Amino acid sequence: MRSFPAACLAGLLSIPVAAQSGGAVSPPPGWYKGDTHLHVQLCLGLPQLTPEDMYQKMLDEDIVFGGAQLWGVNLPSSQAFLDQFGWLVTGAESPTTLGDPVHFMQYGIELSEFRTEQFGHAQLFGISSPYLPFDEPYPAPAFDLVRQDPKVLTGYAHVNWSTSYLPALVPVIGEGVDELGIMSPLDAALGKIDFIESPRVNIDPFFGWYGLYYKLLNSGFRVALTGGKDNSCLNTPITMYSKVEQPLSFQGWLESIRAGRTTISDGEHLFLDLEVNGAFGLGDELQVLSTSPLNVKATLTVGPGVQLPGQKAGSIHLIHDGGAVQSVPYSLPEGGVAVAEFTLPVTESGWIAAWANNDTAFLDGGAHTGAIYFTVDGKPRCRKADGDYFVTWADYLLTAIQLGTFDVDPVTELPELEAYVAEARKVFAAVAACDTPDPVGVQRYGVSKPSCKGPLHLDVTGVPSVTATDFHITTLNAPPDAVGGLLVGIGANPSGVGFPLFPAYVDLLLPFTSFPVSSNGGGYSEILVEMTPTVLGGTSYVQTFWFNTPSCTGFAGGIMCSSDALELTFQP
Repeated sequence: MRSFPAACLAGLLSIPVAAQSGGAVSPPPGWYKGDTHLHVQLCLGLPQLTPEDMYQKMLDEDIVFGGAQLWGVNLPSSQAFLDQFGWLVTGAESPTTLGDPVHFMQYGIELSEFRTEQFGHAQLFGISSPYLPFDEPYPAPAFDLVRQDPKVLTGYAHVNWSTSYLPALVPVIGEGVDELGIMSPLDAALGKIDFIESPRVNIDPFFGWYGLYYKLLNSGFRVALTGGKDNSCLNTPITMYSKVEQPLSFQGWLESIRAGRTTISDGEHLFLDLEVNGAFGLGDELQVLSTSPLNVKATLTVGPGVQLPGQKAGSIHLIHDGGAVQSVPYSLPEGGVAVAEFTLPVTESGWIAAWANNDTAFLDGGAHTGAIYFTVDGKPRCRKADGDYFVTWADYLLTAIQLGTFDVDPVTELPELEAYVAEARKVFAAVAACDTPDPVGVQRYGVSKPSCKGPLHLDVTGVPSVTATDFHITTLNAPPDAVGGLLVGIGANPSGVGFPLFPAYVDLLLPFTSFPVSSNGGGYSEILVEMTPTVLGGTSYVQTFWFNTPSCTGFAGGIMCSSDALELTFQP
């Protein structure tokens, strides 16, 4: 049964779409309405929709891109699902919309009412085969299978999360936990998901999609924000717009989501956009200096004829790294456009978004954009509070798994799942360390040549010492699933010049050695370094370099990217 914990219901109760009706906005050119959570199979024993019914629903609600998610409701087995619905999953546009040049529908799968749903309802778009490991206990095996195809898009449906950083207020393990997407932070850290989905914009002080979304972005995990009505059970009034390139196609819509070019609103009467420095929009990444503030403009469009008076006035907020830092009121009694301009000084890499709330926020949460990212002085995006929070969450989740809270075989499945949690936990720890002063014996220099994930960050797991038995050198934000090398030399090259493929901060004209390194799906790498007494009191210089992959070519271009560098002075 699809149910939410009582603490979460306030932010997710469905308001009938008719109560939100009024003047629908016309999005700017290039923006199109889509929905990542449509169903032909309904709840409460209601008759199943036909593909033609779904197409008519898209026409009635002016949905240009419909992500039709098949799930296992009222089906006794995975085989029954495959027999009844498998033929619809082709990775191509549904024949129902194929003759319509401005409406597009494709069938994917929501892992709901299958065993894996206990850790959250994973969503799979663009998949060309319905044959999934439905009986696996957690979503990662399905992600690993389908993400071999670079066109596939994956994420989690209707996430809901605590806004607190207190360990006691992490999502409660128990009834309804399958709705929360509790595995999603681990999957984001390991590069297995592209988005999280909101069922409502509504900003609740304690729980909401933003309780997760903000923390993921603060950790440097680039995930997109989508909106899905879930017409089977929730049937919320969420509306999502995406900026899609011509010629229009369903795959083009998926790519716009992957790029983060999305904005959501409760109902059809609001559209919110954001731009920086007059040239950068949602999903873009800026390279800026700490001496150059950002010039930000948020544009809110309110449709004419909105019925509820309170929806015609409110405030536009600038969200910076998860907090509302500046606000501008708006009043549009007849509908129209409100522009809020902000000047934002920045000293550290981060992200911004815009949120518009109106005077009836309890009934209608307004609108919220996806993010624009910025890198300041070549430093990565990372925040200790969020890394530490997710370390705590990984430990909490692992304890719950080991206590038998979930359906996991203790012999064949528990070790695999424990290893998965442990791998993600290393990434969370590296995020926290990235925003922590370097330990004794470590001096940082040089600037990364970024990968597609942003600047690479080199770090160590402790004080460099010849007595250390677990001293690792780590890299954060390397190209996912890539190979490279660790340079270890006796001299530094502070300027980085002299090597054409990347700035080599280890002096390659003096004795040096190189060790092979590889990254996981989240772009994280660690290598155990064994020291000998001969280096006691000595100094070494280290840096990693990486070969870009076809799916991660790097912001700076070229075939390689590289980290910053460390000077390591080994302690007794």
